[in-house]
Amino acid sequence: MRNYQHIEAAQYILAEQQKANHGLKPRFNECIDKAIELQNNFKSSEDLYKAKGYLQKALTLANKNQYAKSWVYHNLGVLHYTAYLEMPCGVTESLKLALEYFNQALSYSERQAIPHKIASTLTQIGNVYRRAAQDILFPMPRYRLIYSIS
Repeated sequence: MRNYQHIEAAQYILAEQQKANHGLKPRFNECIDKAIELQNNFKSSEDLYKAKGYLQKALTLANKNQYAKSWVYHNLGVLHYTAYLEMPCGVTESLKLALEYFNQALSYSERQAIPHKIASTLTQIGNVYRRAAQDILFPMPRYRLIYSIS
């Protein structure tokens, strides 16, 4: 039974990789790699601006691969969410853009077909709202919890 689960997991991963790479040119992966490197090692907001430029270039290179487009939108959301303090557009705009990009990623049925990708994007959306609420950018109503003692 365990071997069957390993085979099933390997098939799931292979199917995802095939969707991700279908019809993409090597330049797509180069843009993604450069964007991630700049994002992880940024020294200034200019590096983040360049990273966003590489991701936007990757979006155009994704062409008809809808799964790749959803992946790029997710990464644009991650960029704006993780570096929201340093992004040139400002804190509030960066978090709003992160939400827009994550929602755009979720709009693709190709992403919806892969459960862990949906979970990842939904988790990021929750993280944006949590961060925004802490910074009082999107004030949330405070609900009073009432506990009944029986």
